[in-house]
Amino acid sequence: MRELSNDILKRLNQRPIAFYPFYTDLTGSTTTGIVLSQLMCWFSKKDKFRKTDVEIKNVTHISTNELRTVKFNLKRLDFLTIKREGVPAKTHYEIDWDKYTETITNFLKELGI
Repeated sequence: MRELSNDILKRLNQRPIAFYPFYTDLTGSTTTGIVLSQLMCWFSKKDKFRKTDVEIKNVTHISTNELRTVKFNLKRLDFLTIKREGVPAKTHYEIDWDKYTETITNFLKELGI
């Protein structure tokens, strides 16, 4: 029985994603905050990368409609560039770190921090 419960725990905890509540505050959406948190983890390794919608949905477990809304919200952030390219289409994500710093600094000022 103990082996079974250990196996269950290992399976449940295989692929956690980081979530930074600050990004929910910044975007005004929990779902967008979750996806932005994941994107920022990927940006910590590369300033530009591409992902299919399926790849993002597999990591975050959000629906197609939720991802559509998330992308709309993310495109309003001036530090991100999001473009669909290629066949099959993949979404290319790129971050401008200077604009990111400026956006975060301004948002924190608005919060009085």
